[in-house]
Amino acid sequence: MTLYRADTGPLAPAELDGAKLLTHLAALRMLSSAIRDVEAGRTPTSVSVAQPSGRHVHQATGMVVAQLDLTAEDALLVLRARAFADGLPLHAVAQGVIERRIDFRDPRTTDSARKEDR
Repeated sequence: MTLYRADTGPLAPAELDGAKLLTHLAALRMLSSAIRDVEAGRTPTSVSVAQPSGRHVHQATGMVVAQLDLTAEDALLVLRARAFADGLPLHAVAQGVIERRIDFRDPRTTDSARKEDR
């Protein structure tokens, strides 16, 4: 789980306790959902090793920052918009950027990246 905050510096003790509590509750929810899925004979949907970690999205965001000279927040919006427009999951677009099949400076990468990710 990745948490973000607007301010720099360490969390205050109360903020850290709150973050730990939220992380714990989210983990419990994911695990209980996975257990229910397994008991029902389904592949767990909330916990999947097939999904790349958030680090892929972070890496792709950094690459889009460099490509388009944007803030990280705006670069992530570009990735999300592309995923929405192409009907793809965010991680698939991120992987395309990392593999250099998608370059937002080069419109020629648009159609081929869409075909390969589907």
